[in-house]
Amino acid sequence: MRIEHVSEQWKVRIMDNGAVELTDIAKGISWGGRFAGWLCMDGQERIAIQAPQSVGKIENGLYANYHEQGYAFRAEWTVTGNRVELKLTELHCDGEFVSLEYPAHMLRVDSGADDGYVVVPHKQGTLIPSKLEAGFMRHRHNSWKNICDIDELIPFEFCGLNMTWFGASNAGSSVMCYLEEAVDAALHVLGNAVVGEHGEPIDNRQGMEAGQRYSSLTPVWRGCKGEMKYDRTMQLTLVENGYVGMAKLYRKEVQRSGRFVSLRDKIDKNPLVERMIGAPDIKIYIYTNRRNEPRLRSWSEPILDGYECLHTTFDQVGEMVDDMQKMGMERALVLLGGWNRAGYDREHIDMWPPAQKAGGAQGLARASQKGADAGYIFSLHDNYQDIYPDSPSYDEKLVMKHPDGTPMLGGIWDGGLCRLVCSSQALELAKPNVEAVKGSTSVNSYYLDTTTSAQMYECSDPEHPLARKDDREYKKALLEYLAEQDWVVGAEAGVDWAVPVCTFFEGMPGAAVGLNQGMESADFGMMVPLFNLVYHDAVVCYWQHGQPFGREDHINHVLHDLISAQPSSWSLVYDQWADLKPLIAQCTSLLGSLHAKTAYHEMVSHEFLTNGFELQRSVFSDGTEVVVNFDICSHEYKGHAIAPKGFWIHSLDSGDQFGRMSRDIVLE
Repeated sequence: MRIEHVSEQWKVRIMDNGAVELTDIAKGISWGGRFAGWLCMDGQERIAIQAPQSVGKIENGLYANYHEQGYAFRAEWTVTGNRVELKLTELHCDGEFVSLEYPAHMLRVDSGADDGYVVVPHKQGTLIPSKLEAGFMRHRHNSWKNICDIDELIPFEFCGLNMTWFGASNAGSSVMCYLEEAVDAALHVLGNAVVGEHGEPIDNRQGMEAGQRYSSLTPVWRGCKGEMKYDRTMQLTLVENGYVGMAKLYRKEVQRSGRFVSLRDKIDKNPLVERMIGAPDIKIYIYTNRRNEPRLRSWSEPILDGYECLHTTFDQVGEMVDDMQKMGMERALVLLGGWNRAGYDREHIDMWPPAQKAGGAQGLARASQKGADAGYIFSLHDNYQDIYPDSPSYDEKLVMKHPDGTPMLGGIWDGGLCRLVCSSQALELAKPNVEAVKGSTSVNSYYLDTTTSAQMYECSDPEHPLARKDDREYKKALLEYLAEQDWVVGAEAGVDWAVPVCTFFEGMPGAAVGLNQGMESADFGMMVPLFNLVYHDAVVCYWQHGQPFGREDHINHVLHDLISAQPSSWSLVYDQWADLKPLIAQCTSLLGSLHAKTAYHEMVSHEFLTNGFELQRSVFSDGTEVVVNFDICSHEYKGHAIAPKGFWIHSLDSGDQFGRMSRDIVLE
């Protein structure tokens, strides 16, 4: 041991090899790994950080100066009450700075530990337990693929990590890490992975490799234009009540910082927002028109074979609005995808005029007027990040550039391989389309694809250079411009820097591909409503377009909506409408009324009532309590039997409501 600082609640040690260990004195639990970390410079292999050249004491803490051939930096650790703050400064590199992964494996929980887990704000929220007490034969065996051998490096400030905190709990000691500025940071997530003698995850599927299996979270400090640019800081705080306590501490931080703006405050600014309370997301697809370029396969899966289809005309949208009113649906978000001139994911950024085959500008005007007259939120899906070379307005000057001057490529979608618009250019590109929509329709809402679902970028074009922080500010300015039209603003997936502007996110519980597995996320880990524990009364969270199509995993969608008290969401075309109407009405009645009851109230708690995560309970500040059962058998709760795929809603003013998602066979 080189040096330590001991306070009433924390012991901070800087070890001989440069690793840092933090001990929760009351619980007797130490946090930290056996390794200091790693540093990366452009074009070089990453360097293992060695023992510090000097260590010493500062007021209420310690410092360590790390200095080896090729790099140097200073780390300061200060303690105030239950909080430890890390400050990284004075970084110097012989090459272009890419990243500093330090302190390595800071929040570590050994696999097999009772009640141990790590949590990260990935989409709605992800928890990786160190132990899973569930399963027999093949039942729940597949849950392990979601929680073990996980090795993910995820940037902050987009849907991958949509809040700037993470945490872990072990044997009653719970630590929440908070980054006040995370735009140039990422998180290295290991979930029940085998780690070798050099601190790297290894493949031990054959069982022949030496190592230890554990979960860990390590902050990764990324370069800003090849340098550190500014000091990096992180606060580590001891909390009670595990991940709920972490989320509640973060809620206080964002209420202080301004990232939290409640639905009530949004309604005060734009009364239309009130129409979102209890409203199902009815997303209707208008027109598909893929490029005929079969060598390309879209990232949404299809080969680009030239397929063209008019799914829903604008007049048919009007019919659907009429039907919603006949169904007694007082609230709805009607969101059109593929409404634009060339069809879904085609010829961005040239959206206007609307697809002629669907009815053109006059058809969209009629449909939007019906929606507005019905009291619905009527929204259009748009995108000002992807731009296609066949778009009439395409100009490579608009595109973000790599340091070597080459254009930054996006994904392959229905329009082929897109480029990424520099966000500094996006607002001016949006204005002509927005002005045309506003001047020709009764649209009262706008939804932006990709803006909040893509990570922050750097642009090296000398005409419009960007740091990641600039990218975030330009993207927020675009959302604010939409709000200035008195529109209800929505965005894909969601991130909390956009909460002050956005009323709804589409994709917070899950992404556009893959089926939800129930308790398990479609990506990794177990789903846990971290975002709603912070922002339930600030934003409406729907599933993303694509995932509810056909309702193959309808049961799990509804159960997740129940536990978070969110309205239902649907993706459909006109041919599905007649068949889905009864189910939509049923879900609107159940979920819409629950959201209407709780929308202005905080989600105060969530808990897993069984060791296998099957039975879950959430409570809201108005006293509403929801219990859902993802299991294949009934569970008892407070003397009530909660059926398989069943639920119980308890409300102080309307009593108890029991139900289950049906698995019946219907013979006709």
